[in-house]
Amino acid sequence: MPGYVALPTNQVTCSHGGMGKPAPLSTRVFIMGQPVVPLSAVYAIAGCSLAASGSSPPCATGRFSAGTTRVMVSAAGLLGPAVIVPALGQCVPTGQPLVAPPAGQMRVFAS
Repeated sequence: MPGYVALPTNQVTCSHGGMGKPAPLSTRVFIMGQPVVPLSAVYAIAGCSLAASGSSPPCATGRFSAGTTRVMVSAAGLLGPAVIVPALGQCVPTGQPLVAPPAGQMRVFAS
């Protein structure tokens, strides 16, 4: 599915409102001075409101499973696809959705 290439400034959240920050980032591909987020990146989630309920563990990390097919980026010595937005991923350990809305850079569109 085509979409805009994700940057670390994209607002990525778990379904409980926790904010996600990706790591590792691309070391060689930049858009508007910011590194591109590779599909291999793991999002660390902070502020998941599920932790306050105490009923189950909060969302700790998340990943996306679909990315670019024709654009490859390098991160941590590996070449692979980039995350595109809008996208849905999955949080661990809850299995709840990780959401990346279509906001952020609007210059690079990839498939």
